[in-house]
Amino acid sequence: MSEAGGATGVIASGATADPFGWKALRGSMGSALRLPVVHGIGPADAMAEVRRNGCRVVATVPRGGRSLYEIDVTGPIAVLIGGEGHGLAAAIVDAADERVSIPMAAPVDSLNAAVTAGLIVYEVRRQRLATKTRSLTI
Repeated sequence: MSEAGGATGVIASGATADPFGWKALRGSMGSALRLPVVHGIGPADAMAEVRRNGCRVVATVPRGGRSLYEIDVTGPIAVLIGGEGHGLAAAIVDAADERVSIPMAAPVDSLNAAVTAGLIVYEVRRQRLATKTRSLTI
């Protein structure tokens, strides 16, 4: 999904499934072999690395963040998505440049990590394509 949406890489950090395990590789339909994937790096080191590469850090939170549809995600960004249930550690969220939430109707209070990632990847793609189209309009 990351590659299909135009992401340039994936970092699987902290307590996460192995992105090179057979189920993950099969599910990625080859994307894990074409897209740079980093595994085995801690969250703080991952955040420092993406910042060194000029990315703004956007942390997902189930509530209290700015709406996904209100933030500008057209520049270089790294999106942090926590695990289902516990989400991102408070220290990681606090260190992020932006907190984003996906608007949901009550009584739903969270989405699973894959759905969250998919929605965000495609909102980033939508905004970037819209910006590109506007810049090419005469």
